[in-house]
Amino acid sequence: MAGDSYILRGINKYNNIMERLASSSVNHIVQEIQTRSNVETKNPFSGHSFRVGGALDLVMRGISMER
Repeated sequence: MAGDSYILRGINKYNNIMERLASSSVNHIVQEIQTRSNVETKNPFSGHSFRVGGALDLVMRGISMER
């Protein structure tokens, strides 16, 4: 059923696809992208940065907080 699976999945050292990608892996990936992009900030980006940013974008588009 749509919506019942993870968008991002991890791959273990045996090349097996895992059920989900660990949140610490998301932070590592985001920080690696930030480093490669030469984007400097006071604090490194994290998965939380994207959740907060996404939530703010939705609120600014008029989507209710409850939704």
